[in-house]
Amino acid sequence: MALANQLEKDIFARRELAVGVQRIIVEEGIEMVKQQDGLHLRVAGSGPGKRFEISTTTMVGDPVPDQDWKVIFISPALEAAPVPTPTPTPTPTVPVMAMIAVINQSTTDSDQKVQSWIDAVRKQCDTDVAKLWDTTVNFTLIPKDQTPPQADWYCLVADDSDVAGALGYHDSGPNGEPIMKIFTKTTESIGQSPSITLSHEVIESIGDPGAEMVVSGVDANGRACFYYRELCDPVESDTYKIDGIDVSDFVTRDWFKETPATGQFDALNLTTGPFHLHAGGYMELSYDGSNWTQVDMQSVRSALHGKPGSRHRLYKTALKDRKKSTFKIDKKKDIRV
Repeated sequence: MALANQLEKDIFARRELAVGVQRIIVEEGIEMVKQQDGLHLRVAGSGPGKRFEISTTTMVGDPVPDQDWKVIFISPALEAAPVPTPTPTPTPTVPVMAMIAVINQSTTDSDQKVQSWIDAVRKQCDTDVAKLWDTTVNFTLIPKDQTPPQADWYCLVADDSDVAGALGYHDSGPNGEPIMKIFTKTTESIGQSPSITLSHEVIESIGDPGAEMVVSGVDANGRACFYYRELCDPVESDTYKIDGIDVSDFVTRDWFKETPATGQFDALNLTTGPFHLHAGGYMELSYDGSNWTQVDMQSVRSALHGKPGSRHRLYKTALKDRKKSTFKIDKKKDIRV
């Protein structure tokens, strides 16, 4: 009987063996477990959660009649071992670059509507931008007629452009803080949603908060040149939806590298390599760092790019020499932090 005693000991010493026995019962019904020195053992039972029994015999035959088996052990009911809860994969965290106070001064778009744009752009930044640029931003909406609190960056939503033809732009504020302006009526006049302009300017501010960065690259013929670090301009006619809201495509870090590390150059995988402008894209380049040439791939905004005073010409003025962007939060005070 030592073999039967050992089996009983093993079953209750090791839970997984008990579950293993239960599995045998479920799948096989009756299973010859061990055979040694003429002593045969079998385990029999009736399914998960039921009792099982261990029987022995010295008889031989196929099968040995039930009356020749001696029951030596009846188990309590077996229960399946608990399935371990998988350790959740930690959600990757990325640094938050800034808190943006979005100030709604539009006369045609409600705070609720502007909030829906913010929610979509926030999700875009927390997912797509975070994945491809390793950072994100937070937002707070300042309802109409409320004074904005202190924030890292500011974004004005207004009706009409204060610069000829610009749907929106990003710049450096009075104290060096990034400032964005989104013009709802001007954007809608070319058949686009202002949410695209919001997405465009926020992402470009992430790529170049001071609106002054220049990177070296090559033109379409391989000639060395310089580009402004504008993340959305190369694909500015391409959009996609987040929760039904239109947002702008944008390029990745590898778009600005002659020898990229990966094969993804924009969020929608439309550009095919570094410094490639997709149909409808736009950029300015320079061969000497002083004289800039416009390269326009039939952008939907192309009619605006060349207008006198267009903010697409902003970079042509050195940061220190620019008239600092500002906007009024009431009749007496400008945004200053």
